[in-house]
Amino acid sequence: MCPLKYQQQICSPSFVVGILGGTRWKLILYPKGFYDPDYMSIYLLREPCRRKIGIISVDLEFTLKTTHVQRKKVLHDVSFMEGKCHGEGRLLRIMYRNGNYIFSCKQICVTCRITCRDYTSSHSNLDLLLLSNHLLLLLKSGHLADLAVCCQKREFLVHTAILKARCPKIFNSLDFDSSSLPKRARIKKFKLPVLRSLLEYIYTGRIAVSVNNLRAKLYEAAHRLEMKDLIETMDSLPDIFSLKTIFNVEKCYFTWPISKPHIKEEESLTRILHFNTMYFHDLIMTLRIDTNPENIQTRLSIYFRINNFNEYCPIFLWYKIFLKDIIGNKLQCIHRKNAFRNDGTWFGDGSFDIGLITGEFLLECQIEVSDERYTSTVKTIIDDSSFNTRYNYNTVQLSRDMKLLLESGKFSDVTIQCKDQTFAVHRAFLEVRFSFFRKLFKQFKSRNGCVKINSVSPILLSYLILYAYSGTIKPLQQKEMIHLRRFANALNAKALEQKCVSFLYGENEFSPLHRNSGG
Repeated sequence: MCPLKYQQQICSPSFVVGILGGTRWKLILYPKGFYDPDYMSIYLLREPCRRKIGIISVDLEFTLKTTHVQRKKVLHDVSFMEGKCHGEGRLLRIMYRNGNYIFSCKQICVTCRITCRDYTSSHSNLDLLLLSNHLLLLLKSGHLADLAVCCQKREFLVHTAILKARCPKIFNSLDFDSSSLPKRARIKKFKLPVLRSLLEYIYTGRIAVSVNNLRAKLYEAAHRLEMKDLIETMDSLPDIFSLKTIFNVEKCYFTWPISKPHIKEEESLTRILHFNTMYFHDLIMTLRIDTNPENIQTRLSIYFRINNFNEYCPIFLWYKIFLKDIIGNKLQCIHRKNAFRNDGTWFGDGSFDIGLITGEFLLECQIEVSDERYTSTVKTIIDDSSFNTRYNYNTVQLSRDMKLLLESGKFSDVTIQCKDQTFAVHRAFLEVRFSFFRKLFKQFKSRNGCVKINSVSPILLSYLILYAYSGTIKPLQQKEMIHLRRFANALNAKALEQKCVSFLYGENEFSPLHRNSGG
């Protein structure tokens, strides 16, 4: 219940959805309905902005929660243009046809979950997800690590090549110990939880949605290290804007002594109460006391009225009245809440049987009125309600960085010579990606950091290495793709084989066209 009238709205602040190209949105709630006054309505508005993005297709899930009620509405494949809104006009029934309200609560929570239908989910791009998982395994195992980073008595075994490829600025924060082998370094600029999340993102391109109080510190670290992709990924995390709306309330407390013998039948008592609202200053309260013919009990009737009432003025009234005897003992408590009719009379007028009273009694009254004036406070919180941790990915940037690392050949620790071609690679990375390379480096001992192999095609080997680093392959003719599939099958490289099959049947692209932000 609130003082707003039919088609009056409460709006959330504008918020940006990073995964939808940084477009701006607003949630609009109509407590008394938009096109049907019997139902509460909720809509999502796409606000105009300078970004030249056309129609956006999304799935929407509206959830309304109160103390005793929960309603959910799901809308699929909803198309938004700038300035357009979509939603649910009948989210929750609040009133019967006769005008009586059936829904009332002190607090409601409305959540809108937006799922983009236009981006490629990381779970659908299994190649990049597999790349991320393999690098996470490499981080956890510390296999062939060449650097130990210490932070608050915790040691992380890492690989210089990956750190340089993904976040070169992090080396400015390291204090190296030149006397130790392998290399050791300490880091003091970041706390342990921040460093752990940074390293996990550097290796995997993923960040946990539920980062709790760590989020601000991680965001600060991303700016300090100039990690634009991490900043972009964090901007796309699902914020929840908590909007607390409080309507301005005018309160009045007074005690009204009543002497029943002085009130004649069919007469009433009137009291004028003064308020400072937008639409009125004087509220007329009327009491009437009647005794039934059997003289068994007394009926107390309460009425409220506003003179010169404007039917478009939203006014809401609540009262609680304690009935006491002359000594001060509480005999009964009555309370009501409702709005005013168009004629200025109150919907909540009513009569109450209060037992037989013959002498004096007291009415201790608490009356509150509110109009459409309200104040709102906004808090941004993180959706950490799910027990299972969910992740946001930027594996496309991870793939690009690893591909550049391969092309540069920097920090490589082994060279593979295949007939007339050579490949400067990183042993730890290839070994965690394919068993073929583990067997290769174990079977053929390197001489001066070089391993020779002549039993495979250098072209097919180059495709395999490229896929190992980036999770992508070059555009190939159908005949070449068939050869690569057979090669992958012979090496038991299931992921690469499946990618070839997907291409041959026209089910996949060679590389993603835009950022992969799924979770």
